[in-house]
Amino acid sequence: MKIIREKSLEKLKNYIFKSLNNNEIPFEYNSKEVWIDNFFENEIWEREVDKRIYDLSDTIRLNFGDSKTDIDNIKIIHGALKNFSPRILVDEKIWVYLTHKTFYNYMISRWDPVSASIKDRYLLSGSSTRSLSRNGISRLWFLGHISFDENLNNPYEITEMMMSIQDIMTTIVERPSTAMNKIFFTAIIKLVFQNSLTRDDYRNLLKRCERISGISRFDSFDEEEMGHFLSKMI
Repeated sequence: MKIIREKSLEKLKNYIFKSLNNNEIPFEYNSKEVWIDNFFENEIWEREVDKRIYDLSDTIRLNFGDSKTDIDNIKIIHGALKNFSPRILVDEKIWVYLTHKTFYNYMISRWDPVSASIKDRYLLSGSSTRSLSRNGISRLWFLGHISFDENLNNPYEITEMMMSIQDIMTTIVERPSTAMNKIFFTAIIKLVFQNSLTRDDYRNLLKRCERISGISRFDSFDEEEMGHFLSKMI
């Protein structure tokens, strides 16, 4: 598998930021064809990565469409990368290569640069949960990473619950204190899904949890205790 080189990434980002600061979308994003090779002309802008670090087969294809195809694509990307260290997979060079080269056709179909944020969807602004959940390809791995449970008959059961309520993305997933606490995250997703809580309901619930004890203190709860605690809260 290849990634973009550090210097090439900086060159690309500087070009994109300069255009966006002038309220212009780089014209290259009007193309339906992969353009990044031409952008760097004869420069060597990509490099091979040791497969022991991570590997994503060039034969992988994503399903085109809207949010309804996200769950299938999560299973594809997360399934291919789930055995690799998350510490490696937060590297922006990986995801920028995938958004601009390997899966560019998917990106143009799913995240139109005219209406979507290029900085968020085509680049990666950091290693925070918000950044990882917004980049067009890293989100497919990250959403699977935080919701996958190999102990379930359907390891993606929580993923499917989560993706059935799109507002969960911004309300729950993008909160580091929530997404990084596996027990709390799983319990809150189940609670929202099984009780058909409204957006206001689970937003207020999160605020109350933080006010009462701070989500970080829930580390000592097991799954049953957490579910019981949250049920009492509603």
